[in-house]
Amino acid sequence: MAPPPDKINGLIALYKQGRLEELLRRGKVLSRKYPNAIIVHNLLGAANAGLGRLPEAIAVYMQALEITPDSADVHNNLGLALKNAAKYDEAIASFVKALQIKPDSAEAHINLCTIYDELNKEADLESALEAAQDNGLEENPYIILLLAKSANRNKNYGETLSYLEKIDMERLPPKDQRAYFNIFGTYYEGLELFDKAFAQFERQNEIAGAMLPPKLDPEAYVDGIARLATSWKTGAVSDWSATAETAEEMSLAFLVGFPRSGTTLLDTVLLGHPLITVLEEKPMVARMRDAFGRTPLLEDLNNLTGSQIRRLRKAYLDELRRRIGSADSDTLFVDKHPMNIRSVGFIHRVFPRAKFVLALRHPCDCVLSCFMQNFMLNDATANFLSLEQTAKLYSTSMELWGTYTANLDLETFLVKYEDIIRDLRGTAEPLIAFLGLPWDDKVLEFQETARSRGLIPTPSYAEVARPLYGQAVGKWKNYSEQLKPVLPLLEPWIDQFGYRGERM
Repeated sequence: MAPPPDKINGLIALYKQGRLEELLRRGKVLSRKYPNAIIVHNLLGAANAGLGRLPEAIAVYMQALEITPDSADVHNNLGLALKNAAKYDEAIASFVKALQIKPDSAEAHINLCTIYDELNKEADLESALEAAQDNGLEENPYIILLLAKSANRNKNYGETLSYLEKIDMERLPPKDQRAYFNIFGTYYEGLELFDKAFAQFERQNEIAGAMLPPKLDPEAYVDGIARLATSWKTGAVSDWSATAETAEEMSLAFLVGFPRSGTTLLDTVLLGHPLITVLEEKPMVARMRDAFGRTPLLEDLNNLTGSQIRRLRKAYLDELRRRIGSADSDTLFVDKHPMNIRSVGFIHRVFPRAKFVLALRHPCDCVLSCFMQNFMLNDATANFLSLEQTAKLYSTSMELWGTYTANLDLETFLVKYEDIIRDLRGTAEPLIAFLGLPWDDKVLEFQETARSRGLIPTPSYAEVARPLYGQAVGKWKNYSEQLKPVLPLLEPWIDQFGYRGERM
């Protein structure tokens, strides 16, 4: 017996309106009355996934497969939930199963190709793209985009252009239009037509700006960092020793800096060490900030009591343990999140024994690379839609770092991306010593580490899975004219970080 169509249509309407909690309440009632209704299970799974409740979503889809094991749609949706839960092998198996059941499923083909692309599994991607074309998707614009991206990555520029010319860009959704112009930008860059390349990245970002959700406020994000810097410049750090007593059960280091400064390469190097666990852009500091109620200024930190610090520490460590489960007591945990640079004072107040590694790259290269990337948008990355706003965020962030180091007795170590490229061992050895660990040659095997760690949730994955190369060093020189308007913001940091010889 099937549910009445109006009940199903009501659930679908709730999903489209984003009223997911209400969908769950109504859907659970309906599923109890109609336990074999696969469409209800699918909607319940989608609602749980949309709310970030991935274990619940996976469980619902698995329950649906017990009822109808040959549902391609459920296998496909299960694959998406598994992918979002970082269970990549299981996700791939689910997409493959969906295609075994329904070989012409466009959605399953696209999802399988996408996960292979994101995991940098180039041979598997090539096979999946061929299968998609053989099953009627040879004109699918997203498949053609992936073909263009793959050809461009392999420097087959003629193929890249032929694929891009097949696409009617105006008919693409905005997200795929951004990808289209990003591929065109890297295509022109490969041909060393840098003015044309820059124009494509500008178009990519214009589209992103037009689709920017109203709730995002990139300027407020920069202003918040500026307010933090002002509070530390105009205030004074009180005696924190009375509340500094710490009972950390874990050794912590924080890898901060600015996006596109080599943090993903650096954390992949560190991850090769058997005594290091890297947490890649996970929300431990955000949970600590949530527990406080806002981003604390210096005055707030001065007024923290011992019990408040213990509560904040618990919020961080609870989230950390949720991410890693149990761990060896000898393990050093490296919390890698570039923009945690704004929270260094807060982190030090709560974890006074923590060490900080600042990743640096030539400011012009760093700012330019952020501008060129096709980032998922949030309050921070929405600043990268213009060179001017990117440079402003960079300068404000580094100014805040300077106030922290001037006011606090921090244990810090600076690592330049250019030094990693030129001398990996010579750069890594003192860093490992700073972290208090014995040297291990496995840190030099970063390519193998990158291949074994699955999907890295940053745009840098494909780069760290390849040999070290110097083409990204000094790329800004190809765009010197475009960078001239932001030089006044960047030149002080070019000087301060020792890049004087690399000025225009």
